[in-house]
This record gives sequence, structure tokens and C-alpha cells, in this order.
Amino acid sequence: MKYLLVINTTETETVWNAFRLGSAALSRGHEVSVFLLGSAVDIESIGDERFDVQKLLLRFDELGGRRPELWHLPAHPADGRERRVSHVHYG
Repeated sequence: MKYLLVINTTETETVWNAFRLGSAALSRGHEVSVFLLGSAVDIESIGDERFDVQKLLLRFDELGGRRPELWHLPAHPADGRERRVSHVHYG
């Protein structure tokens, strides 16, 4: 079965649970794609003692996954801020 996880937050528990679900699916031989949207492109910098997102991302590596790849887009003319988007395929 194929799964798509769309994550659009950096709320640690939510991100941790999404990747925990994806990890469980991968360990059972399923295909998991992840799309990071909005603030979620910063997931590599979140985590705490209770919800160790970084450790869970390493688990994806053990299951044959890859860490999220971010593409940087040119600054938007309206505000001059750089945009980042991500698409990740695990499995």
C-alpha cells in the first residue's frame, strides 16, 4: 500500500506522530511519501526530550528512507523572503 503524509507544522508531537506512523508503515513493507508544507520545512531543527524527532528521522534511515530534501526558491518579490519546498519519498 502507498501512503502520503502531508505535514504542515513544526508542533513537535504532531510531527513525531506522523513520522512514527510512516515508520510503522515502512517496517511493514509499505511505501511512504512525505510532503512538507509551510513551517514543516524546518522539521530538522525541532524535537524535545519527550518527542525526539531527530531520532525518529534516523529510524527512517535505518528503514531505507532518506531525510527530507529541501529546495530553495528565489525570494518572493512581495516580501523578499526565500521560499522552501520539500518532497520526500521514503521506501
